[in-house]
Amino acid sequence: MVESKSRREILRTIGLVLVFIGMQFGTAIRNVAPALEIVNIIMAVSIVLLIDYRGVKELKINVKLFAILCFQIWLFILALFSKNATNQLIVFHLYLIAFIIALNSNTRYCKFESFGRVIFWISGFISLVIVYQATQGFKGLQLSYEGTSKLWLSQGGDPITLARALGINIIACLFYKKKNRIEIIATGVFALADIIGLFSFRNRSVLLCSFVIFVIWYFKYYTKSISANKILISAISVMVVVIVLYKIPYFSIKIKSTVDAMLSGIGTLLNLNVNGVDSSAQTRVSILENLRSTFNHHFIKNLFFGLGYNFTYVDRPVIQMFYDNGIFAFIAYAYLNLWTPIKYILKTIFKRVNYNDAWLIVVFISLQSVFDQFLTGLPYFYFLWTPAIFMTFSIANSNNKLRD
Repeated sequence: MVESKSRREILRTIGLVLVFIGMQFGTAIRNVAPALEIVNIIMAVSIVLLIDYRGVKELKINVKLFAILCFQIWLFILALFSKNATNQLIVFHLYLIAFIIALNSNTRYCKFESFGRVIFWISGFISLVIVYQATQGFKGLQLSYEGTSKLWLSQGGDPITLARALGINIIACLFYKKKNRIEIIATGVFALADIIGLFSFRNRSVLLCSFVIFVIWYFKYYTKSISANKILISAISVMVVVIVLYKIPYFSIKIKSTVDAMLSGIGTLLNLNVNGVDSSAQTRVSILENLRSTFNHHFIKNLFFGLGYNFTYVDRPVIQMFYDNGIFAFIAYAYLNLWTPIKYILKTIFKRVNYNDAWLIVVFISLQSVFDQFLTGLPYFYFLWTPAIFMTFSIANSNNKLRD
């Protein structure tokens, strides 16, 4: 029997939502109530809410998830003996190990009812906290910020991590379908807050990924059945966007600067420099050139074993895995955490598969993770792994639907 929308199902859903956005949720709470530092508590609670203690004794893990589990245990051991590891990275590996075990303790079919609603409101709350500070308490739009020229929240909150929460809210706004009237209005408010927040953070990766996701949503989901009402809404929306861009300089200036930054970044990485040199991209190019030189000193040894855990911050996770841990680790990482999400994304878009109520939103969260593999972060960051782990679990868990 499929579990109904019970207290257990709701708690499990909240736990899953906190896995994907708990860190940013804790940061947003700290910016509302500075005395509350509860990020670690939230992450621990996510596991407690997910785990089914009755199923721990019957724990079964499919082959692919077992491979990810072993990979994380191996990385955890490497981190323990590495001078370049941090306490945060060690905790990330432990968290992923706990996440895999907690998920697989659920031996019955998990629908994750209300996942869309819960992540819609939690990520929307984060979005409002961000836009409140970006507009100095809703007083006005700012074109630039002191120091880094990027918004940093007053009580901590880096642009890269929090921008991904905005990306998640955009996905929730698009793919959470069962909205009531209040949520329909909130969607417009959250979407505007997301756009302002992303421009304030100047995060090109999330802006580009969000645009790609919007295009996919519009052509594959929204307009899959054409109606006069949808054509009218689309036409009105385009007119509103054009008028806003024309009448409010903030948006036109931000869009132009973002496009210029993207072009200069790509040009710098490809050594074209047709739109100026991007300092961030140039730093990555220099780091990679120096890393190649070091790697080639003992090429055969480094090819198989790598230079060591977290040897140098490359800011491109899939490439760093190769230089840190060698060719075999790279192949395992690319298969488990790059090819697997890509395969599920394509399967979802073109075959319309859907294994539970969280599937669609998580699939498009994983698209950001795929972007990030080549653009920013470390291969040891837990949030790069969580979508692949959940999607792999969902496919195996869906087999229980027929038995329950």
